[in-house]
Amino acid sequence: MADQERKPLLSNQAPVGVGSIPVPSAPLTSAGSSADRPPSYAESQGAVATQTAPCDVCHKVLRFSNNATLVKCPDCKQHTAMKPPPPGKRYFRCGECSTLSKCNVSVHAVKCPKCQHITKIGPPPPGKKSGNCYACDTVLLYPFNAYVVRCTRCLARNVTDRSKLNRLLLLLFLVGFLLIGIGVGVTVATFENPSAGLYVACYGPIVAGVMLWVRGVMMRCMYGHSIRAGDGRA
Repeated sequence: MADQERKPLLSNQAPVGVGSIPVPSAPLTSAGSSADRPPSYAESQGAVATQTAPCDVCHKVLRFSNNATLVKCPDCKQHTAMKPPPPGKRYFRCGECSTLSKCNVSVHAVKCPKCQHITKIGPPPPGKKSGNCYACDTVLLYPFNAYVVRCTRCLARNVTDRSKLNRLLLLLFLVGFLLIGIGVGVTVATFENPSAGLYVACYGPIVAGVMLWVRGVMMRCMYGHSIRAGDGRA
């Protein structure tokens, strides 16, 4: 009886029952283990990038995924096409800033959206001719019947047909000479009997002829440079 009173009320091993917590047979995996962590950005990129190609500008090896169309180089910051363009489109690279852009297949020259430089990428359309500006080497597109074209970049005047310009200058000189002759003839004929109404008939043709001569000299000075034959780039 005394031995039973000396026994503790709670034994060292708690019986399995209500309120007891079962001990798991396998240890729990900690939250910070590598099995539960998501893959890093570098690991995910390394897993996706399965192909390589050189950059078109700096020739650095670029890694890209199978569904990538354009890849930006981390060194030169320029894009490189990894897939062909859609039907009816084509890629072109600017000759000044090396920017890659997309345009229609039928176009002759394309202006870069970044530096506004014009690049010649194909033959001119029917009824048009092309050449390079003598001042800034920009590609210019003009019709066949034009004898002077103005550059869209530096606003310089380029002569496209020197013979047509010379014929125009000769015509201005002849018309001016004819008007001056008419004015001098009317002035001599009415010199003895001047009147207020004849002043316009006398001096008007002379002034108009002189203005035509001045215009011809100005055109000859302004249109002194001819357009250059382009080599395909602006």
